[in-house]
Amino acid sequence: MSRGAHASRAQAPATHGLARFTLAGLSLAGGLGTWLMADPYRLMEAKASAWLADLVSTQPIWSAAEQPVIFVGRPVDIAFVITPSCSSMIVAVIFFVASGLLSFFGRRFRLRRILMAFAVAVVLAAFINFARMLLIVLASSGWSRQIGFQLSHEWLGSFLTVFGMAFALLVYLFLLARDRSPVASP
Repeated sequence: MSRGAHASRAQAPATHGLARFTLAGLSLAGGLGTWLMADPYRLMEAKASAWLADLVSTQPIWSAAEQPVIFVGRPVDIAFVITPSCSSMIVAVIFFVASGLLSFFGRRFRLRRILMAFAVAVVLAAFINFARMLLIVLASSGWSRQIGFQLSHEWLGSFLTVFGMAFALLVYLFLLARDRSPVASP
C-alpha cells in the first residue's frame, strides 16, 4: 500500500467526527431558531391551513396578514387562533434536538439515517397538524360552532394529535433503527 492511502485512512475518522459535530451543531441551532421563530412559524401554519381549508369549504376561509389566526366567513363568523401548543413547532423542535444529540452522541447511527429520519418525521408531524387544523376549521364552520369545535378540537383533534405525533416518533425511530450495518461513513 502506498503512503498516501494510509494518510487518507487516518483522516477519515477526524472528518467523520467533524461531520457529526457539524450536524449536531446545526440541528441544535435549527431547534433554537425554530423556537425563537415561533410566531412566523405559526403564521405560516395559519396561512397554509386557511388556504387548504378555503379550497374545500363552501364559506370563505382566510388568514390574517400578521397574526396566526384563521377566519371563517365574510363578515367573520368564527376565528381560530393558532397558539404555540396548537402548532407543530414544538414537535419540530423536539426532532431537531433529538437529531442533534443523536448526531453527536449516537455513534451507531449513520448521519444520512439521522437526516432522513428527521426530515420524514418533521414533514409527517406538520401534515398531521395541518389535518387537525383543517378538521377543526371545517367541522366548526360546517356544524354548529359549539358542537363542531368541541367535537373536532377537544376530541378528534386531541386524538389525532396524540396518535399522530406518536406515529411520527415511531417512524423516526424505525428509520433510525432500520440500518443495522456498521457505521463506516457519514
